Formats: sequence, C-alpha cells, structure tokens
Amino acid sequence: MKLTTFVDIAGRISQDAREADRITAAAICLPGGALDHIRKQVPKELPKWRNATDEDVRLVVDVVLREALGVGVYSVEKTAPAWDTFWAEAFHMRAETRGKISFIKAPYQIKCLMFGRSTTLACAMAIKSGNVVRSAARQRGLSTAEILVLDDEIDGVDNVAVFKSIWERMNGQQLLTESLGIRRNFVDVRLMTEQQDPLLLLADYVAGIGHASASRADVLVASRVGTECVRRQQERLIRVPQYHFIRKPFALKFSEILAMG
Repeated sequence: MKLTTFVDIAGRISQDAREADRITAAAICLPGGALDHIRKQVPKELPKWRNATDEDVRLVVDVVLREALGVGVYSVEKTAPAWDTFWAEAFHMRAETRGKISFIKAPYQIKCLMFGRSTTLACAMAIKSGNVVRSAARQRGLSTAEILVLDDEIDGVDNVAVFKSIWERMNGQQLLTESLGIRRNFVDVRLMTEQQDPLLLLADYVAGIGHASASRADVLVASRVGTECVRRQQERLIRVPQYHFIRKPFALKFSEILAMG
C-alpha cells in the first residue's frame, strides 16, 4: 500500500528548558493516492500553528480525523540531568572534531530521533487500527511503499544527505517488522515547506496541540489559540483508534542517539 507521512516538530530544540520544557513531534500517515483530494480540504490561507485561531484548529482536526490512516505523536521532556548531560556530550564531540562533522550537532540528532519515533508510531497505528489492510495477493503479509515529507528543518547539504541515508538503510534493517509479516519500504524522503505542500500543516497543528496539552510551561501565551480549544481537540484525537500519543522523559545519551544513524 502506498503511504505518505507528513511530520513536524513543536517546541524549541535548545538546551535551555525554561518556558520550553519539552519537544513534540507529530506524524500524519495518509493514503498516497488521495493526497490531492485531501489538499483541497485545507484552506489556501490557513496559517501556521503559531498564527492559528480556535476555528483553524477545529478545521484541521476535522480533516485529520476524516482522512488520516494513522497519527503518531511523540513528546520528550527536557528532563535533568539527562538533558544537560546529552548537550555536554554533544559539545565535547563537536569540539573534538573541530566542527568538521556537522551532522553530529545535538539539534540535528534530536530531530532525527523525533522524526523517527513519530513516523514509526504513525505507521504502527495505521496498521493496528486496520486502516492499512493486507492485499488479497499477500494474505500472510503486508507491504508498504512509504514517502516521508518532513518540515524543512535539516540545514546543510551534508546533513540532508546523511539524514536521507539513515532512512535508506532502514529498508534493510527490519527483522522485527518482517517477523510480524510487515515489510516497510521507504521510497523517498522529502524536505519541504508548508508553502510547497500544505499537508505539512496537518502535522504542524497536531504537534502544536499535543505540545500545548503536555507542557507545564504556558506555550500558548502569545497564541490566539485558547487552552480550552486545545483540551477539546486533544480529546477528539485521543478517542480515535488511529491516534496515539507517547510522552517520555529524555533519558538517552548522545552516543546512543548517534549510533541510531
């Protein structure tokens, strides 16, 4: 089955945890053959989450509930001391290489982690909810052809190349999923903006909703979106079987995240 997953991140990827206590990624898994139909449901002037209104949020959630095969939201809390240790290790590694290996920067590694966990969760929920079905020709198995569309937040030609290679290598590292009769095939990874593909706004809004609902900090202080709106729309999302929200304290070491690549 052809799937296209759109991913975005909410929260500031920086060591400072004041007024920014977590980072949240959302992945929206959509049927690849229906993208034009779904794009027509997104208003041309729909703003990004940071400029949205309550009505904009309700409209986006309507589209997600109607069209998404799977939705994965993965949120990590900037938990001390693990968070500070991670950044210290990243700074040390950066100094040792004298800045020559750009893709080992801490923000880059965190983006890779968030993108990877949320997209895997979205695909898993699409399968678990029954929205991705086994074809008649493959009753004993399921095979996907997946395109990933990510908000263009990976800077630099070398970083982009390394990031894409990570996903390409995943095509050959699927012992667990294949043992369950599932074969995921990543056919393309695209870094785009909302102007290039407005369906990224679906992930932008769902990440914003999840981030605001889980944060202790008042992340809506400068927003036109109200806390009651976030509560109502989050409740709508968690009621459906294709949605899952995982919250974790940050507990990984920099060396462990680097090894994922």
